[in-house]
Amino acid sequence: MSFVYLLHYEQAIGNPHQAHGLAQHYLGYTRNLSQRLQDHAQGKGAKLTAAFAEQGIPFECVRIWKGGTRSLERQLKRRHNHPQLCPICNPQLQHWDKPQSKKRPPARGEVVGKT
Repeated sequence: MSFVYLLHYEQAIGNPHQAHGLAQHYLGYTRNLSQRLQDHAQGKGAKLTAAFAEQGIPFECVRIWKGGTRSLERQLKRRHNHPQLCPICNPQLQHWDKPQSKKRPPARGEVVGKT
């Protein structure tokens, strides 16, 4: 199975005097999520995550799109709005990641809520 994932770092790095000069998130794609997260923690892989690891800044994997494709990864990256996808930065998203109720939908014509 493949995954698109979003990492949130405890603090931002970069140049605050440049437009888009700070980074606090990383969006990636993998087929082996646990190994890829381990690689990021060790500073392997993407240059950005290596820079975070070099400075000892911890991260949390905050969103996972199971079955995500490289196409989805590119689509999300092109938006340039990783904080809007992050439930830590955007608390309104937290309810999206919770499993939906297992209750069946009402049948056609079924009266709901009345006994």
